[in-house]
Amino acid sequence: MFKVILADDEPRILQALERRVDWSALGLEIAGTATNGQEGLELVTAHAPDLLVTDIRMPGLNGIELAKAARRICPEIEIVLISGFSEFSYAREGIELGVLGYLLKPIQQTELEDLLHRAVDTLKKKRDDVITGWYQFRSFVSRAQASGRLHEHLVHDGIIQSGGSVFCLIGTDSPVHTEEGPATGIYRRQVSARVTAQFVSGTPAFCSDEYIRSRNHYRQSGGTAGVSTVISRTDAIERMINEAESAFVRAHFSSGSRYTEFRRGDPDLGALVRDTIRSLERQQYETAATLVDTLQAQSDNPGSNAETLVSLYNALVVQTRSYYSLNPATGLLPRPLNGVVELPFRYATIEDVFEALNSMLDYLRRTDTGENQADGNTMIHVREYIENHFSEDVSMDRLAETFDLEKNQLSQRFKHTHGAGISEFIRTTRIDHARFLLRTTTMPISTIGELCGYSDYYYFARVFKRETGVTCSQFREEETEQ
Repeated sequence: MFKVILADDEPRILQALERRVDWSALGLEIAGTATNGQEGLELVTAHAPDLLVTDIRMPGLNGIELAKAARRICPEIEIVLISGFSEFSYAREGIELGVLGYLLKPIQQTELEDLLHRAVDTLKKKRDDVITGWYQFRSFVSRAQASGRLHEHLVHDGIIQSGGSVFCLIGTDSPVHTEEGPATGIYRRQVSARVTAQFVSGTPAFCSDEYIRSRNHYRQSGGTAGVSTVISRTDAIERMINEAESAFVRAHFSSGSRYTEFRRGDPDLGALVRDTIRSLERQQYETAATLVDTLQAQSDNPGSNAETLVSLYNALVVQTRSYYSLNPATGLLPRPLNGVVELPFRYATIEDVFEALNSMLDYLRRTDTGENQADGNTMIHVREYIENHFSEDVSMDRLAETFDLEKNQLSQRFKHTHGAGISEFIRTTRIDHARFLLRTTTMPISTIGELCGYSDYYYFARVFKRETGVTCSQFREEETEQ
């Protein structure tokens, strides 16, 4: 759910806004309402909302001043301005602020709904872009671990210090460690607009002190956080990151403390999940539904079982015939999850997760999956092939030959399944990886281009600027300054 603050000096308009929109169906929740700019600013400071809908004419701080202050507090916030006036001066100030749009009084229902749908689409894209960046990092961790050089790479990139101990913490709100760098032994990486991962490394005594400091910070702030165990073995770093992710998921779905330290000894649900997936593959949906009910009864707090839950979730998404007909609110089925950390960004409670699982199961029970199911699975394999071979010459001819399909047929089916054309998906995958390498390495730009499938440096530079709006050098410079 994305948080919304509503601000208008007329209570009747606030009440009308609350009543006229099914906010939860849009994926929005009203965190607070204000009848003047100062109240609105206090709500923004307290809740760090994703969207601000504010009247321009209000006592105290007007809507423009409130919007500017909100941007300073929440740089990623989207803003919608309401006005009974259409003077150019307001439009000009709004344009300078980069507001999402305007609603003129009297507010028309269709305009309100269209603008809110656009706001949700924009917020989802921002969220997905950041989460994608985190999983690019996780992909790098997995590859480096497989090569046996993970510790060496993390030390080289300044993420952890050589020797001593290290732990990982993933938390919301303000980071517990505000200073980062080699001198402090603290390294931060963005997970979403309001969630950061922090790697703390140094002597065992230093890590022990910082571990306690983290615990105190989150218990006092009321934020959500998950922390791994403290490790000193260089071969256990990837496990440490997995632990922090699992603990964060437990904290998010917990009805008690929102600060959770990773613990072992939870019931092993892996066998139950494997049996459920096997039932899906055999189209034994009644059996699968019974197993999902059993799974829900045993996993109120997923914790270390979150990875097995994700594997079941993704198996259901892949198994379902159409990505475009299950969810009436958006017309889209859930996308596969990149990993466990994405669960909290999609669902507020563990009950919501199982509601999604059961909805997909119910759809499968009521629908003949035959040919369309096989087609959906094939397109998943095409996507995975591109993601694993994007640095090579991945042409339409090569894909058609590999999967024994006509090119036109392949193109249409891929777009129907994934919502993007093959060329667009290849380009996006390559540029996303280029951004990751520019951000995390000091490799020459020409080398990065080659690793991302562009043998011509100048062509790579043109494509990168067209897709991102900046040159490779500018992107690297801006990321370094942050």
